[in-house]
Amino acid sequence: MLKIVDPLSSLVTRFPSLAAPLERYAAAVTAAVDAAGCLGDAEGRILSATDGLATAGLAEVLPAHEPSAEIVEVGGRQYRRMKDPSRGAYFGLRGAVKVERRLYREVGVRNGPTIVPLELNAGIVDGLWTPLAGAAAGHLLQSEPSRDAVQTCKALHVMPYSRSSLERGGDGLGRRWEEIRGDAEDRLMAGFEVPEEATTLSVSVDRVCLPMEELLVDDEGEVVVDADGKERIRVAHRMAYCAVWTLHDVEGDPLYSVRYGRMPAEGHDPIEETLWADIEALTIARPTLRLVGLADGAPEMQYMLDRTVGVFDDVEIAIDFWHVVEKVSKAVKATGRHAADWLPSFRKLLRHEECGAERVLLHLRSWELAFEGDEVPEALAAAITYLDGNADRMRYKRLRDKGLPIGSGHVEATCKTLVATRMKRCGARWKTPGGQAVLSLRSLAKSSRWDAAMGILLPTWRTPVREVA
Repeated sequence: MLKIVDPLSSLVTRFPSLAAPLERYAAAVTAAVDAAGCLGDAEGRILSATDGLATAGLAEVLPAHEPSAEIVEVGGRQYRRMKDPSRGAYFGLRGAVKVERRLYREVGVRNGPTIVPLELNAGIVDGLWTPLAGAAAGHLLQSEPSRDAVQTCKALHVMPYSRSSLERGGDGLGRRWEEIRGDAEDRLMAGFEVPEEATTLSVSVDRVCLPMEELLVDDEGEVVVDADGKERIRVAHRMAYCAVWTLHDVEGDPLYSVRYGRMPAEGHDPIEETLWADIEALTIARPTLRLVGLADGAPEMQYMLDRTVGVFDDVEIAIDFWHVVEKVSKAVKATGRHAADWLPSFRKLLRHEECGAERVLLHLRSWELAFEGDEVPEALAAAITYLDGNADRMRYKRLRDKGLPIGSGHVEATCKTLVATRMKRCGARWKTPGGQAVLSLRSLAKSSRWDAAMGILLPTWRTPVREVA
């Protein structure tokens, strides 16, 4: 037996199960020093011994959450301890932890439901994961597919679990967030401090195509089944919704952004409700914030801005400057002209003239006269209609004079960051619950909210257990 000096000797005296892991750790270090061989091999052996010590320590800590009473009360119902203990295994960061724990059965109910008070007191995530490991599984899920996550864990020498286990663990975390999302988002906003240098709040919304797995139905609306009676599916591309709000300083530089994503089946109502609540909280905390809403010219996107940003006082709502430039550029090319000859002056008009959109429109209308009726190029006709119907939301000089942004690049980056990078990989297809779990967790991770969110989420697995007798 390894001779261990205080204070480790007192630790081993109290927890004898730690003696062997400590001895293996010391042996790994000693062997690495004496052999002076490959550092990588030595590091691997030391890490393996460290894993054993960590799991042994948790195996001592977990039973401390076991109640001593024969009868406990949870949620107003009483449960009696069952006669024989059972073996339980929990997934930790450094490996599985196996412990003896007691099950309790509901009093007065024949073969009634059982609970594991140890798990409730300790806050075991979904009855399987330690809190830190559960959070890590969730972070992996939002970051990459489970097949890649297994390789990441292997490279980092952590969480040696199967891809299905990692996927279920992360999915459970994301679904629990959805259950508490309304209250949790309010708490995140309540704990957020608006930076002193923030002068402007911009809000942008957009849509992005997402491959969805759906049941195949026939012309009569019945689900199609194959010869084996299995329901057939198809992949349909639907529009998911993304939104972002950003705080800017007096120079217009971004200071902080919060991103949201919602699956296609939910529509835009949830994201509008969230945006409205955030804008209200931010403008209450800093009444002097100047407010601007930006999106492309699609009517749905503009209506979303009207229903969220537009309900507040002293707000500017505009179409993204670069979408307008792109539309005009296509019109120029459709007439056979060179974009390089015309776009610089058109951009200058839009940016520096109060009625710049109308002046650009006059140019396009003059070009239209050169064509006979049906011969008007489609891109030219589309640009004329676009400018004519939306000129009031193209007052870029006014926005620039107020120091407000005129581009919605933040939401386009959000669409790419939240959805495209993670969810539009080759062969990917999604169902709403699992896809929303990924989107919700990814929104938190890409908004620098992860740690704060886990501080709200992980304690929800801790349930008060009252010892009765």
